[in-house]
Amino acid sequence: MHIWLNSIFAMAAAWAVYSDFKHHRISNYVTFGAAGLALVGRSLLGGWGSLLPGLEGWLLGLAIFIIPFALGWMGAADVKLLAAFGALGGVSFVYQTALLGCVAGGVMSVFYLFREQKLSDTFRFFCVFIAHPFSSALRTSRRMPFGPALAAGAAVSMVLARAAL
Repeated sequence: MHIWLNSIFAMAAAWAVYSDFKHHRISNYVTFGAAGLALVGRSLLGGWGSLLPGLEGWLLGLAIFIIPFALGWMGAADVKLLAAFGALGGVSFVYQTALLGCVAGGVMSVFYLFREQKLSDTFRFFCVFIAHPFSSALRTSRRMPFGPALAAGAAVSMVLARAAL
């Protein structure tokens, strides 16, 4: 990625992490702003040939998490954040970011369950969770912010892309 796109990514990811931890929200200004700047930057830096992978990455970023959003497993801002990362990095970047973001989210969820003293209950009711994935034996009033996990997944994807060069 170009240094300009890297700068957009760094600012969007940092603000998303901060606001999701602090306010449990990621602003549309961050998600749509980063996506818009990425698409404009792509078209200015590489013309139409560079714009198309950004558009494809943006659309794929929306599509990957639309079902978890529809099921209430994540917020719309998380979907839009992945789409913005897709606009920055393209199709392969958004696939890798989604996968690594989910891994980071799984690690974060263990810490959240431990903090709420529900980790042992989760392991005890694991078979129930597998048999009934759309319901929960354990209800919690707190929700884990997923934006930081996506930002971590995108950062690792960026490092891996650099290492492949």
